[in-house]
Amino acid sequence: AGPFEFPLPFPPSSSISFLQSNYTVHESQGSIEITVMLSEISANTITADYATSDRTATAGSDYTAANGTLTFNPGETRKTFSVIISDNGIDENDEIFDITLTNPVNALLGSLSSIQVTISRQQSTAPVLTGPVNGSHLADTEITVSGRSESGAIVEIFVNGISQGTAVASFSGYFSFNAVISSGENTVTAVSTNSYGQISPVSLPVTVFLDPRPQVPSGLSVTPGDTVVNIAWNSNPDSDIQGYNIYRDRMKLNNNVLTATTFTDMFLTNGKEYTYTITAVDNNNSESLPASITATSVAGAGW
Repeated sequence: AGPFEFPLPFPPSSSISFLQSNYTVHESQGSIEITVMLSEISANTITADYATSDRTATAGSDYTAANGTLTFNPGETRKTFSVIISDNGIDENDEIFDITLTNPVNALLGSLSSIQVTISRQQSTAPVLTGPVNGSHLADTEITVSGRSESGAIVEIFVNGISQGTAVASFSGYFSFNAVISSGENTVTAVSTNSYGQISPVSLPVTVFLDPRPQVPSGLSVTPGDTVVNIAWNSNPDSDIQGYNIYRDRMKLNNNVLTATTFTDMFLTNGKEYTYTITAVDNNNSESLPASITATSVAGAGW
């Protein structure tokens, strides 16, 4: 018989890696939790060391240096540890430190054995309101407040200092929200909270005025003629009326606001029915709800 040979040990089949290659934490959050994973369940106890190291971030002022040993008991595949982040109150750029795994026992180092952690100093910026237009005179109590903020931020809308609710900014930063205004002057503002929980300064205010619509024109009458229709209506009793608009089948017929209460529509097709709509317009260019009437031009005796 030949000499006895000892069997070679099997190499470890599990690998140990960080869960993700990059982490971001805001300095105000105080700490960040890091996750380390095994590639598969093992019947052996597995250990590995971890340690932080500086890049642009400095241990002691930007974060607290951390090191230790992770122990995976048989059947365990996930371990976490935390790194303390310092809010040093200094306005500076984002900074980075590394965390590295070393000295694995009963496992191999995986592809993610070293990662970067970014400490964000980003402060939440005030939303920018783009609608409604500052100084607008509006006829309806419900308005659409729109604007831009940080991507994913929660934007709270205020009218005269009273919260109307919140909207979530899209990936591009756009948001909109339906708010309610009251009679007279209204001040619209917004505040956002970014994904790190940072609350922004208040936006620049937008001032809008609720200007009730003029009364609907009354007393509409029509007098059809040969290819023409004469339309008349009562004078609007509101004190701030500057005139009227007239529409035929939804097409506006007047270039300038009409000051008279009559209008002649010409070059029509005899026998065709037309719908006329009259609205009143006040000095703030608020337009009343419409009043409508139909008419059909007719051929005269000489047609």
